[in-house]
Amino acid sequence: MKLFIWQGRGVLQDWTSGQIIALAPDLEQALKAIENECDYCMDSFPNHNPTKIIDLGQCSEKIQNEAWVTWGGG
Repeated sequence: MKLFIWQGRGVLQDWTSGQIIALAPDLEQALKAIENECDYCMDSFPNHNPTKIIDLGQCSEKIQNEAWVTWGGG
């Protein structure tokens, strides 16, 4: 599993930037998890360019894909 992080300029930005964190085995599954959580935000961040990807290795094979979304301030 990998932790995909989008943060900084251009991510869910209103006046300030937001962040997106998704847990998935690959980028495609991370994007699907984000779309399931927040389908209206898919045009509000650079989808195929995560700020950081952290490989968690084989920490658990029972982890489900999940995403957490935080908008910037308004």
